[in-house]
Amino acid sequence: MKKRTSILVCMALLFMTGCQNKEMNDNKWNQIDYGDEFVPEVDDQFLNDGMRATVVTDKGYYILTEGYLQFYDKETGKLVPLCGRIDCSHDSDECNAKIDDKGMLIGDICQYKGWIYFIYQSFDGDFILERISTDGSKREEVENLFKSKGEEPGVHLMAHRGCLYFVLEWYKGDREKHPAELYRKDLEGESRAKKVFEYNGYVVLFALLQGWRNEVTFTCDEIVDMDEPLEYRYTHYSYNILTGETKKLPAVDDGTVNEVTLLTRDAEASYYSHLDHGLVKVTEEGNQNLYIPDIVNHALIYCDGSRFYYDNLLDVEDDNLEARRRIWIVDKEGKEKVVMSEEDGLEGRFMGGDGDTVFTYVRAENRMQVWDVSRWGQGVVSHEDIPLATGGVKGESE
Repeated sequence: MKKRTSILVCMALLFMTGCQNKEMNDNKWNQIDYGDEFVPEVDDQFLNDGMRATVVTDKGYYILTEGYLQFYDKETGKLVPLCGRIDCSHDSDECNAKIDDKGMLIGDICQYKGWIYFIYQSFDGDFILERISTDGSKREEVENLFKSKGEEPGVHLMAHRGCLYFVLEWYKGDREKHPAELYRKDLEGESRAKKVFEYNGYVVLFALLQGWRNEVTFTCDEIVDMDEPLEYRYTHYSYNILTGETKKLPAVDDGTVNEVTLLTRDAEASYYSHLDHGLVKVTEEGNQNLYIPDIVNHALIYCDGSRFYYDNLLDVEDDNLEARRRIWIVDKEGKEKVVMSEEDGLEGRFMGGDGDTVFTYVRAENRMQVWDVSRWGQGVVSHEDIPLATGGVKGESE
């Protein structure tokens, strides 16, 4: 099997097989039905094939770098730490923008109604859900979620339509069964987080993908045959937030066991990344291969709802002499695309954004590249480099 290039899989490459799932569908809270339209500040925003490090609001963008929350103002174009202290040097745990001052951040950040949520493991081993207001003036603990079980969990996080969803994958060792769990936390009430779905088996990857309408989609990649070469199965699920029921989603079936990843869904189709066929559109009528030869083996790293971003960062990091740094932007029909390249000054790790602005973070020099992609349909992209005021990791590699 070709190795996956997403950050998530790198976190979860433990060899495990066989899966059983358990559904907890005793929905006891009153879930609001927001209908089929996207609701700003309430709905999950985007899919990032890796850590969700960027939050988009009507005023600007919040980006997590090295434990610090940065704020990019849409109106002024300034990028500053989310810290209001005039005397702060932004390079210590005393900075209000530093949200890993109480322990190690676990997983992602997400936003809901004026708050940014995150999970960290405290120095005492507790896993704490906290939130910070989008103006940086308030920070508070929401819930002490659980104690450490002695293993390092993989945690992925999203907020969608009144609830926070997070998945836990408890690693127990090479080729040992372990539980992978989906939790739901009511953000409009005071009830504690509750497990609503469980997988138990040899799981390679268990991750949230997207909140869409009244559903939350997630994936379970598993090994189903231990004999060499290992045989994998890629299964995608939808959790109905109104009924508490979980169902399997349609999959790309081409008679192979090649890697298949659900990217996003809309009213017409589901979109997948296929190891051989690139971007695949699946409708009730069947599969439509939107084959894009020059990106088929590159990793999808981001989907903003209307376009897909593919990256070849792994090829570059693996010292592939033929690889030049590229990010391809592709529409849902696979017809329009533009390339952000090293010739354009592209560096660093892709952090996300929206249809107007996306960000790449150059870790070695502690600076942000702010990309204007609003004219990507005309093949035009441009950027500016902004040094960060917060403490960084100068001298280290990307």
